Amino acid sequence: MFKYKGYIGSAEVDTESCVLVGRLLFIQDVIGYSGSDLDSLEKAFREAVDDYLQTCALEERKCLID
Repeated sequence: MFKYKGYIGSAEVDTESCVLVGRLLFIQDVIGYSGSDLDSLEKAFREAVDDYLQTCALEERKCLID
């Protein structure tokens, strides 16, 4: 699991495509990310959080954590 700016993300192995995948947890939207190793997966997670926060700001809506 990853934590960043109050958000939590999962980390799993996709055995079919041999990549690491994850998604932001405890939010109403579905946001996923992937990487070839743990460092790139964590970077993708942080980018996903930042993108999510930016999208919420542009759409003038709250980014809620369930």
